[in-house]
Amino acid sequence: MTVGPLTPARAWRYSNFGYILLSAVIEDITDQPYHVAAYDLVLAQSASRDIRLLGPDNSLAGVVQPTHPVNEPTEDIREPRGAGVAVASAESMALFLSYLLSG
Repeated sequence: MTVGPLTPARAWRYSNFGYILLSAVIEDITDQPYHVAAYDLVLAQSASRDIRLLGPDNSLAGVVQPTHPVNEPTEDIREPRGAGVAVASAESMALFLSYLLSG
């Protein structure tokens, strides 16, 4: 039997599909784009003031882009909605995580 690269227990690849699905549900329920609804419902309540949630039309000026291994396609970080649109300083991310985990 030949073992392929995606045979169970031989390889693993992370997927953000659950976050993407959740952001689509939030958009449907709130009738707002995810980045607007998430800010209004959660981020506006926290002490973090420099977190931005990027929408599809927002500029990436001043945002450090993730690096990718050779031969991996470059992804637009604004596209996956709930799977990666938050940008901020490390301090603001820590404040937000503290707020989030405190209920």
